[in-house]
Amino acid sequence: MSRVKKNFCRECANRRVRLAHSRIRGLNSNIGMQYDVIIVGAGPAGSTAGMALKDRGYKVLMIDKSIFPRDKFCGGGLSRRVIKRFPFLAESIHSIPLHDVQNVCIASPNGITAYEQRKEPIYFMIRRRDFDTMLLKRCRNNGIDVLEGQRVTRLIRKTDSIEVLVHTGQKFSGKLVIGADGVHSVIAKQSGLNPGWNADEIAIDFMEESSYQHFHLNERKTMYVFYGYNASDGYGYVFPKKDHVNIGIGFLKNFYQKSQQKPYETYKQFVGFLNKHGFVEGTPQRRNFHGFFLPLGGPLHKTFTDRVLLCGDAAGFVNAFTGEGIYYAMVSGEHAANTAMQALRYDNFRETVLSNYQKSWRGEIGQELKLSVKIQKELFARIHLVDTIVKAAKNNSPLRRALTDYTIGELDYSDLKRKVLLHFTPIYLKYKIQKFVRFIRQAK
Repeated sequence: MSRVKKNFCRECANRRVRLAHSRIRGLNSNIGMQYDVIIVGAGPAGSTAGMALKDRGYKVLMIDKSIFPRDKFCGGGLSRRVIKRFPFLAESIHSIPLHDVQNVCIASPNGITAYEQRKEPIYFMIRRRDFDTMLLKRCRNNGIDVLEGQRVTRLIRKTDSIEVLVHTGQKFSGKLVIGADGVHSVIAKQSGLNPGWNADEIAIDFMEESSYQHFHLNERKTMYVFYGYNASDGYGYVFPKKDHVNIGIGFLKNFYQKSQQKPYETYKQFVGFLNKHGFVEGTPQRRNFHGFFLPLGGPLHKTFTDRVLLCGDAAGFVNAFTGEGIYYAMVSGEHAANTAMQALRYDNFRETVLSNYQKSWRGEIGQELKLSVKIQKELFARIHLVDTIVKAAKNNSPLRRALTDYTIGELDYSDLKRKVLLHFTPIYLKYKIQKFVRFIRQAK
């Protein structure tokens, strides 16, 4: 790295530190006051919770370890139901670069592809640095105190409050804390709700987000998903955005532990596969390659304790089948805010009251997330069944539409099951018979 570039990077780092300190000084007048709710994490879950609380007149402090805009490595897909569920997005979303996707191509381990085309958008693709900054700006405009560039290190419970300590040594007091600080949540650990994820509950996703200067896509209205990539319990994807494309692979953590594969080498092989089969044209850009963790084991068994609620990735609110997290983060954030309001009204922050949070989110998304884990485990346990399903969907428009609608949240599991049984059962029986015949021949 040249001396000029080093000095430039050093100056950028110093500027960010100065900015963080200036924002801390801006809150000095509030130090000593007690907030109604302190939210740790300013992503979609935390911002949604903050806006809901502030709209009802509560005093809210939001703390995040990053300074926005910041890069957040994620597929960056918004299903249509996010816009329906949160109407304020319908107007706000157009203030950032937005790209709608109308088609989806699902590929199986053996290279079979099922291509679903729609006239209306299936997904809205965004960059998280744009989307999250937009949400945080809305929070700040609504009068929420926002503290950026401060890492929470400790929770201190008292009889009448809970204190949050940040790495600079400052302490903030609230009646309740909402932990929305991501997959490696400090709040989850400090509160005892999640000491750590098991290797089969978390995926490591490695992705590159590069401009179209580096990658060419013949069809930018299509998103590509490769289930069981490389005949393993993993996946690959190509998500086109307005000015960028996200290309990535993901596997459960225990796969990396067993296989000892080098992530970047595996990723380069995937890009080579995409080039070979004409999905994309381009060369990987190492500097744009990053990894992130994705909880795929379903929500935590317990998402609340005295004076603490968890939402978003911190609590495991991610669809284990599709990997979608933004929708569930925002839904869980709203439920957390509603429960917090109830606790504030009764001035009771014990588990007995906060347990209503778990009841409320389970009522809306609990069954959906539970079934997503079941589907993921069953498919990855019988990876060749994916070939059979995709092959059936390729030649069966109603089945293909049903699978796509379920993936984007337009169809619930019971309707999916009914349609799959109607269109897939004959094909599945044929698959089982062929498997039995092969077994008999081998036995001879």
